[in-house]
Amino acid sequence: MDTTSTDTSAADSSSESSEGSSSTGADVPDWGEGEPPDFGDLGDEGEGSVVVVHALDVADPVDVWLVGEATPMATALAPGDATRLTEIPRDARRVVFTRTGTQEPVGCSDWFPLRADEQWATVATRDAHDCSGGDGDTVTFEQALALSGNSVRFVHGARPDALTVERAGVPEGALEPADTLSGSDLPDCEAAGCTIPYAVSSAGIGAPRYFTFATVEVSDVPPAGELMFVVLGDVRQDWPAEPDSVAALVVDIEGAAREIRRDPEVAFAAPAAGSPVTFQIPTPPAVSDVATADQCFGEICELDTMRFGAGEQEFLAQGPGGSPSGTYQLEAGQRYVLTFTVDGTFTMLTDDFSRADETVSVGRVSNWNDLSLTVGRVFAGEGQPFDTFIDVPPDTVSEESELPADPWSLVFSVDGGPLGTGCFGFAETPLPWRGFVWVEGPSGVPGLLDLTAWPPSITELPIACA
Repeated sequence: MDTTSTDTSAADSSSESSEGSSSTGADVPDWGEGEPPDFGDLGDEGEGSVVVVHALDVADPVDVWLVGEATPMATALAPGDATRLTEIPRDARRVVFTRTGTQEPVGCSDWFPLRADEQWATVATRDAHDCSGGDGDTVTFEQALALSGNSVRFVHGARPDALTVERAGVPEGALEPADTLSGSDLPDCEAAGCTIPYAVSSAGIGAPRYFTFATVEVSDVPPAGELMFVVLGDVRQDWPAEPDSVAALVVDIEGAAREIRRDPEVAFAAPAAGSPVTFQIPTPPAVSDVATADQCFGEICELDTMRFGAGEQEFLAQGPGGSPSGTYQLEAGQRYVLTFTVDGTFTMLTDDFSRADETVSVGRVSNWNDLSLTVGRVFAGEGQPFDTFIDVPPDTVSEESELPADPWSLVFSVDGGPLGTGCFGFAETPLPWRGFVWVEGPSGVPGLLDLTAWPPSITELPIACA
């Protein structure tokens, strides 16, 4: 599988670290932090470092302060970004995150003892919180600078459910809310790249959420040290209501961050094939079957689905009318339906419907026929086309159109013909339906590809003629 991660730069020059020094007589902010704990002997004079991560559910950038300083150590740190603060004199330290350009706190760490040559990390996660009522969910821990490998520290920045973390199907352990978990070292990826599949789950959900951490170039290999794998989002909120409800943020020992989104999934459909179709992928020196699909006569049929790594993926099929193949770019955090069409070729449909408004039902027409297609409904005894479903060209997917929430009668015409009402199909698209309308051939049978839930389903619509 290919990479599913999207690189994000470490903080820009506005977020570069600076030397921290006590501010005598300056206007030092007061966040009601009180006196630091007595950490005992912090050793001789020296300096340490702190990696700070902005993983808050706050859309704005933040400034990063050390308590007792009159100016921020870093400014305009973007959501999902991180930076490394260096040359910080050893002392009892506490990090405060504020909205950029203000002293309004949105995250605070615990006090921690920064000794010479040590590095700590503080990860501000979930909702904004100030210093007055405790430290919220800002996770703070010491990082090791010289490790034998690239050990992984999992950080719980998602909604408060205890998580189980797996790597390649092997449990790494349980991860409590606002806590961390030490995991296995990364393999040696420098020579030829590598792929490490991770999954997070909880007792409250029915299936794991998968992420693939991949390196394909030497520059992708994190430096030796402790890699943070920060789980974000709401693990109980699954597709499709939030297509990318769970993500992960990877932060290396130097403070460089990149996001990993969920692995893409593909569903397989063959509504017009007439007999079963077998979908395959190349697994040299052979091919492997990954799904089967068939026509669906007068019932709702759930589609086979499979998870893939993001990047290019080749598919093949064996079915009536042809043995197509095609290579498609699969994006992380996305879902697709690969359709074996009436002429024995492939059509790849992307589930990019907006689900922000659950008070409407929305659909598109997928026209895999040789003639243009118009789709409408029977209303007041007449055929009325949907605005964006008029003369949809061959091998084209239409724009979205709002569909009725109540049962309705679907009518269609081809090649610019009149939209009559003599023959119609019984369609149901209840709120908040999302999916595609298809028609098999010029005088064929219409159907619905329902993406409201995942795995999706397909329904052939029975035709009645007056």
